[in-house]
Amino acid sequence: GQLGPNDYIFREGLANWELVSQHPEFGGAAVVGAAPVPPMPIATSGAGAGELSVGAIYTEAWGLFKEHMVPFIIVSVLFAALTMGVGFVMGFVLGPRGQILTNIYSLIVTGPLQLGIWTVCLNAVDRRPVEFAQIFDGFKRFLPAFLTYLLILVLVFAGLLALIIGAFIVGIFVSLSWGFAADGHSPIDAVKGSFESVKTNFGTILVLCLLAIPIAFAGLICLVVGIFPAMIFWTLTMAVAYRWMNPATPAIA
Repeated sequence: GQLGPNDYIFREGLANWELVSQHPEFGGAAVVGAAPVPPMPIATSGAGAGELSVGAIYTEAWGLFKEHMVPFIIVSVLFAALTMGVGFVMGFVLGPRGQILTNIYSLIVTGPLQLGIWTVCLNAVDRRPVEFAQIFDGFKRFLPAFLTYLLILVLVFAGLLALIIGAFIVGIFVSLSWGFAADGHSPIDAVKGSFESVKTNFGTILVLCLLAIPIAFAGLICLVVGIFPAMIFWTLTMAVAYRWMNPATPAIA
């Protein structure tokens, strides 16, 4: 295809990505493997660079959701089936005595599934192939996913001991942990990275977290089951915010 005036290019002799319109003579090939990360489609292209726009985040997320609606819906159904569905069946079959086993099962699978969901969402944001089977990618890194989930639970519980509002605040600060985990960072680094990113753009992340409530309510109105794709969409908005704040954080290739 042809490059438009608003496309970014990188070639030998350039220090960074620049608009094609700035180089009317452009005709050379891009440098493979040597280019820095291209700028993100809003003013903020890294943590601390400025305030994120909630409107821009939602516009981007909605476009991505429509583009990959089928795999996103399948992912949401799989997540519901593998968490609440299996838990319900175990409770029904085993009765009250099976509650401990149900809780253990939930503790084991929730972390990898959360990591898988974020992997799917970040693949969409990064314009990589999106497939519903990617929800199981979290099990390929089971231990980091499990420990990240466990660390988040401990921190939120510690906040709950302080006050209910404390758990909510902690939840906001760890809300981007799965993005860092999906990029290959260790559980501790993932949580630390989330705290730093949220601290830089607390107002925007707070609004995004609060918007989970009306999004979930809208999903419930849609025959109840709509809550699952609704929450996947909310996760996608968080993934967009994460990537726009952290465009060059992958720790694994």
